[in-house]
Amino acid sequence: MAAKIDVMKQTKELLGGTMQGAYFLYGGEEYLKRAFLADVKKHVCPDEELRDFNVNVFDSLEDKEDILSAFATLPQFADRRLVILYGADLKKGGKEPVEILCTLCKEAEKYDYLTFVIYLYATQLEEGDADSKSKLAKLSRASTVVYFDFLPQEKLLKWINRHFVSEGFNISVHTATLIAERAACDMSVISNEIAKLCAYMRQNGMTELDDDTVQRVTGKKNVFEAFYVSNKILKRDSEAVLAYVTDALKKGHEPMLLLAEITSEVEKLYRIKSAMKSGMKAPEIASSIGMHEYAVKVRAQALTGITGKYLSELLSRCYLADLAVKSTGADVKGELISLITDL
Repeated sequence: MAAKIDVMKQTKELLGGTMQGAYFLYGGEEYLKRAFLADVKKHVCPDEELRDFNVNVFDSLEDKEDILSAFATLPQFADRRLVILYGADLKKGGKEPVEILCTLCKEAEKYDYLTFVIYLYATQLEEGDADSKSKLAKLSRASTVVYFDFLPQEKLLKWINRHFVSEGFNISVHTATLIAERAACDMSVISNEIAKLCAYMRQNGMTELDDDTVQRVTGKKNVFEAFYVSNKILKRDSEAVLAYVTDALKKGHEPMLLLAEITSEVEKLYRIKSAMKSGMKAPEIASSIGMHEYAVKVRAQALTGITGKYLSELLSRCYLADLAVKSTGADVKGELISLITDL
């Protein structure tokens, strides 16, 4: 993975220049990636009415010749042209996709009016392994690489706070944390929830957001509750999982059901990882395992850097805990706690 850079600062600096040449966008946080690309469009083609003439979008490396043709096309009634490429899956095709991308990046440098953006989805690169590092090293020599990692909690909470303050509302750190956790720290979901909460507060004459309103307006946790647990499991944050389970037990939840829920979530993660490895896309995976496409996508993002071996071992540990309870009468609460502390 590329060296840690403050992506907010980097994107601001890039947008302050002409942005001539090639830019490679990758990383798990799709919200920030999409937001930056939207800003690039406005920056390169400020006149919205002329964007249809000066923004070209391609979905596959198979469009290489058309992409090169777009590079060579002068801007129409404007100063600059923007070419965007999606669909460059670096987990497939060996070295060839990277070679094609590097060729395109070098070609883009020849045109002083051109901005070429390669947009990579989180599932299109297996971060962390030697092969991916080699591919990124080549691309970093041919383009400007911008890595969109998930925001650390401190920055995410500040981001949530800024949104509410800009709308004239106050929010505590605790309530901001609640919003983040209920949305599994997914910025796209959080953004939608913020809009919903702000509308509710205006309608009811509120100036400060409280936990009760968050619970009421955003609804009870469902898919995000499960994802919150699995996300902490993947990060091996046993303290967070233990705190969640302890709270659930205090509220009267059956330990056997909690064990079953955790096992079910790990099963889903394992199946999604296996399907991704075989080349399946989110819609196909969702259909095959009976999940909503969005639920698959957020889990796929969290699985970046997680090996199938680790998930297989974790799933086996879940099955052993379940077997111990059902066949030997082992203490289910004890097995549950043991499973969590072994993360």
